[in-house]
Amino acid sequence: MQRLVATLTYAANECNISDSDLISLLRIGNDASQPVKTMLVSETDRYKYIERSFELFRSPLYTVFTQVKVEPSLQIADEPVIGPTVLARLLTVLAERDILQTVSKMTKLSVECPDSKQITSPDAIHRFLILAAKRVTARREQGHKRIRKDNEMDYACLAYVSAAELAVALIAFDKATARKYAANVTGIRRELVLCLGNAAEMALGMHQYRRALAYATGAVQSAESLSKTGADAVDDVIKAKNTRRVDRARFALSLST
Repeated sequence: MQRLVATLTYAANECNISDSDLISLLRIGNDASQPVKTMLVSETDRYKYIERSFELFRSPLYTVFTQVKVEPSLQIADEPVIGPTVLARLLTVLAERDILQTVSKMTKLSVECPDSKQITSPDAIHRFLILAAKRVTARREQGHKRIRKDNEMDYACLAYVSAAELAVALIAFDKATARKYAANVTGIRRELVLCLGNAAEMALGMHQYRRALAYATGAVQSAESLSKTGADAVDDVIKAKNTRRVDRARFALSLST
């Protein structure tokens, strides 16, 4: 459901999704963005933990019998990542439509979406952005852990890509709100460069050169506009590494044509 909502937001205008529909979905994104409870004192807590921590990373069922190694066709991050992505995307579309600041004044919402005013309040948005930014870093580090421990390039790639998507969603919100909340997303542009670069490296290792080229090109382009100092700065070593990834992917693709 959350993956579907996040995807819909990218075509909200083309699909004629109304303002009220977007607002009604805020609670889904907000609830999915909350910290996952780890003190499991009841059976209900355990079920909720499983549901919120579960992520889709599954190969086709036929591989159970054939033992053929196939990249998982179903890949969806768990709630701590996809939840903030959903909420950031919804808030971004509302901001782009110039109605984010007026949600609190919509009297009709008190009955239809009672939580919407609280979710869109400046204080709530500040807290959400701080939490979401931390989730980007945590997800990237999860990718590091899996590649270093078990050399799982396919899973690590998912971790890096989903972290990059969340970073992009936060950057889009920052732009849509004219950097009103810039202090809460400090460093997120650097995170995007790192995540895309790491995803490109995993794709290269799996011989997925078109994906590698897309990720590496994104990393290079994302780094071009960043300042050379501050939390978002990307040093020349990282920039050069991503440029080499672009060249490696292009060279591999040229050999296959």
